[in-house]
Amino acid sequence: MENNWTSPLCPAPGQPLDWEALNALPWVRNMRGVPQSPVHHAEGDVWIHTRMVVQSLLDLPEYQALSDHKRSVLSWATLAHDISKPECTYTDDDGNIVSPRHAVKGRILWRGQAYQGLPAGVPFAVREEVAHLVRYHGLPLWFLQKRDLQALVIKASQLMDLQMLALLAEADVRGRICHDQADLLYRVELFREYCKEQGVWDGPWQFKNSHARFQYFHNPANGLLYEPYDDYRGTAILMSGLPGSGKDTWIAKNHPDWPVVSLDDLRAEFDISPKDKQGFIVNTALERAKERLRKGENFIWNATNIIPAIRGPLIAMFQEYKARTRIVHIEVPYKRMIAQNAARKAKVPDKIMAKMLQKWEVPEIWEAPDVEYVVSSS
Repeated sequence: MENNWTSPLCPAPGQPLDWEALNALPWVRNMRGVPQSPVHHAEGDVWIHTRMVVQSLLDLPEYQALSDHKRSVLSWATLAHDISKPECTYTDDDGNIVSPRHAVKGRILWRGQAYQGLPAGVPFAVREEVAHLVRYHGLPLWFLQKRDLQALVIKASQLMDLQMLALLAEADVRGRICHDQADLLYRVELFREYCKEQGVWDGPWQFKNSHARFQYFHNPANGLLYEPYDDYRGTAILMSGLPGSGKDTWIAKNHPDWPVVSLDDLRAEFDISPKDKQGFIVNTALERAKERLRKGENFIWNATNIIPAIRGPLIAMFQEYKARTRIVHIEVPYKRMIAQNAARKAKVPDKIMAKMLQKWEVPEIWEAPDVEYVVSSS
């Protein structure tokens, strides 16, 4: 594969796709032979469907009118939209072939593959936009069935270009053989109209400020125009990043005088191995954080915090004590991260690192009042 991430999915006009180069990617090869429901995908396996979807996208006039950058992003999202079906597909008790949560898992799988250089040279911003397109590729087909319809579409607008999402969904429908294709295409058109009505067709919804955005997504009932009162006392920085990404270095450089609640430091202090039960460590960390929160002091919570299920309760606690949360996501290239982890005193084993990559979720901008991405390209 070339280091130019735009190849080979965006050939020059009139030139064919370089399928041979794409087949060099293991996650592309894995699609072969993965069955699909004959009701919804009579065309065949996941690989056949994916090739049909990619070709359908290339044939759309709206796609052809996009900039080179947008065409490249959308092409990768189209190729990867079913990336996790090989691991999600099974036959249920009724004999139906199903792939539950393949979009959710697909975002994580694409992120991990792109981060490790498959394909090579994908910039952080591009990787994440493709990841979000993969995650939400079914939204235009099923959005009318969602109870939190408005909030979901507004949230999606914060993460990606919804015009590109609609094109991906249209190509997904045209690249299959099914009895309800006309109905599915109609749903895509309804999605387009709904996005225009909500004011997010030409770009994300513009909140008054990041605090208003955070409050809306944690309580949509307040409405889009609600302007919350800022009564924060102090700041709690929540670090996020894989082991070896440089969180300690960032803290030492940017806030050397701030108190730090570090799970690694606590394990060293009490001589507890990461392999042992962590209840005591976590409880001790929470109590030390609360001491800072009660005083309204600035402090830093330093741990990997790579999944929303861990970040969410911490942010809720900070909010309860009226501390303004600032998430700082730290990221360095994969090879550098592996080398820096290997050089640590408390090295995380390779097997655990691999498992962490399989569930790694980069913080989204609405998770906290402030979210900062510190990403190194070298």
